[in-house]
Amino acid sequence: MNLWIIHWSEIGLKGKNRSFFENKLKENIEKQTGFKVKKIKGRFIVEGDLTEMINKIPGISYGLKIIGVFEKPEEIVKSLNFKESFTFKVITKRADKDWPETSIEISKKLMKLIMEKFPYLQVDFKNPQKKIYVEYFEKKFWVGLEKIVGIGGLPVGSSGKGLSLLSCGFDSPVASFLMLKRGMKLDFLHFYSYPQTSLLEKEAALEIFKILSSYQPQSCLYLSNILEVQKYLFNNVPKKYLTLFYRRVMFKIAKKLKEEKNLDALITGESLGQVASQTIQNILATTKDLDVLILRPLIGFNKQEIIDISYKIGTGKISEKNFQDCCLLFNPKNPITKASFEKIREIESSLTKLDELIQKSFEEIEVYHWPGK
Repeated sequence: MNLWIIHWSEIGLKGKNRSFFENKLKENIEKQTGFKVKKIKGRFIVEGDLTEMINKIPGISYGLKIIGVFEKPEEIVKSLNFKESFTFKVITKRADKDWPETSIEISKKLMKLIMEKFPYLQVDFKNPQKKIYVEYFEKKFWVGLEKIVGIGGLPVGSSGKGLSLLSCGFDSPVASFLMLKRGMKLDFLHFYSYPQTSLLEKEAALEIFKILSSYQPQSCLYLSNILEVQKYLFNNVPKKYLTLFYRRVMFKIAKKLKEEKNLDALITGESLGQVASQTIQNILATTKDLDVLILRPLIGFNKQEIIDISYKIGTGKISEKNFQDCCLLFNPKNPITKASFEKIREIESSLTKLDELIQKSFEEIEVYHWPGK
């Protein structure tokens, strides 16, 4: 039997707009799995194998694989066929209160009947080797032995649309994941510098994009080659400011794309103080006049926290290969750590070809859809 009960947690805290979040989660489950979803008593019923998908859909608290649906507790015990010895406990939830016994009374009754049928089993309330889950609703008892914990959060698409600046490092994929988990639908923008950097880096970004795309129904990756802009900056900007100008160019291209696609915000993997370009002064100097909402979900994370999450979501194995990306190209040995916005604007005012090169890079952006159209 491939029948699952799906629960959510955070959505249950919503007020009058709760149905919006529930409908969005239902829509996402159907799109990502291909299975039909039915809502019953504050939960979803899905017929199909969700074993590999439960922890890929933001908004799901957990999924319970159902082994049978029964009208009476005694029927549950009759259906069980345990051969090995183990400790267990029964956990009962009632969505309907029309059954005469409480949840605790049902659990106690079932545990007693199970031990009578299988005398080699013992109840352990603290650390059972097996848990038997029972949910009562629609005048039936739904029973499961396998519970898979999801990633929680909010359903993708319930918190606006963003454009994530995606690199092959550890940080930006994790930042993207955290925004997906908060319900933001994401498109992705990757900058590269071919042929100065290898196409392997571009291919790695594509693999990371596909992994992140497994957490939402559809995704779009934009690829922008900024090599010519970087060469121009290298020849016309004081070396200690180069990294800041590379980042400033990326933000300007990203802003153009955000506005063209009618997105709500940009997302970056910046973490305060992690590298020279991410001091509070440099973050401000780089983006002060851009008039665009930039979300930085990792701003208070340390590197190890970020790396740990990257391996959990599946991007760490790629990021550990340490590809040379465009942020490291022509990188100065002694970058400035406390730049002023006034100095940035002063230097930029002398770069007469910069806007033209930015526009050219923007117009030559490649597009990759997943799943493909």
